[in-house]
Amino acid sequence: HRNDKVLVLDDFDSGFANEDLVNILKAASDTYKDRIISYTIYKDTSTDLELAGVPPKFVFKAKLVLITNRKQDQIDKELFSRMLPVEVKFTNEQMFKLIEKNMKILHPH
Repeated sequence: HRNDKVLVLDDFDSGFANEDLVNILKAASDTYKDRIISYTIYKDTSTDLELAGVPPKFVFKAKLVLITNRKQDQIDKELFSRMLPVEVKFTNEQMFKLIEKNMKILHPH
């Protein structure tokens, strides 16, 4: 949905436990020209996707960024194979310096 946008799923750790969601992400990150996303709406129920106006079947044309604290071996192998992983590690000292630098920019006084 969201054609030609970047969909960022931050702090996505618990999302990997939901098999349906992982399957949707696999479809969204597939290598086919048309990445078709579909989900099932059961009779007499509605989903958050449906309530948000997302059709039950559509071509996904956005780019996808997943941000997680999980390690490679904690992510579905098929989904991981479709990712371009970038590991970001900071020492405590590096992290504090980065926070201090950004605080000076955000609050100059």
